Amino acid sequence: GHGLLQGLDSLAREAPEPAGSEFGRVLLEIRVGRDPGAALHALAERMRSDDFDWVVGAIEINREVGGDLAAILDNVAETVRERQRLNRQIRSLTAEGRLSGWVLTALPPLLAVAMAVVNPDYLGRLSSGVGLVLVLAATGMLVIGWAWMRALTRSTF
Repeated sequence: GHGLLQGLDSLAREAPEPAGSEFGRVLLEIRVGRDPGAALHALAERMRSDDFDWVVGAIEINREVGGDLAAILDNVAETVRERQRLNRQIRSLTAEGRLSGWVLTALPPLLAVAMAVVNPDYLGRLSSGVGLVLVLAATGMLVIGWAWMRALTRSTF
């Protein structure tokens, strides 16, 4: 039932830190004459939150065209919750791939170290000439494979 400024004021007083002081800063900026949309956009940039940026965008649109802000914020909140749920689901589904990427990347160097400890002469041929070229090529392919696995399992949603 409160207006935007009253809601920001109660949020600044009741929210835990650091959110309380950040919303207090927004309220102070609005009171000294800054546009509420600009103050909220500045907060969204400081927070680096796409979700809060959506909220600020919804508030801006509501201020321009009017309507029921509570209903709009309910819709935005539902969208944000669903987006976060999908992101968690994607992370859980890609966990095996991410772990496999780390294991497959770490396995060749660890195996080489183990072989060097057990039989140092076995890897001696790889330290010069064509062997060195092969080691460098294998290292390059290992890095490419790691980057590829990381790109495939990255969950930026």
